[in-house]
Amino acid sequence: MITTTRLAKALLDPLMQLGDTPGKIAIALRHRRIRGYKGDMTSCPLAEYLKTIYPSMCIMVGVKRISINGLVVSPIPKRLQQFIEFFDEGKYPFLDNNPDTNAH
Repeated sequence: MITTTRLAKALLDPLMQLGDTPGKIAIALRHRRIRGYKGDMTSCPLAEYLKTIYPSMCIMVGVKRISINGLVVSPIPKRLQQFIEFFDEGKYPFLDNNPDTNAH
């Protein structure tokens, strides 16, 4: 059985290693060729990145929580929240699979 603490570590550790600021996270995802859709919890860049680690899992990433197969980790660290907010606002068009729209 997976504990909430182990789940949080399994989900957050890889994301936290991307960088210590939203901008560094964006650059790390760019280098890994990870892209996503604004406003979409199942296919934002952070969700897409976690899918490379856990390919058979249903992953959702939002400003307030991350879930994997329905198990929720909340709250998430501020830098991840800020990255999601900035991405959804269009600040990282190089990560956007649909850069010509304001939201997907």
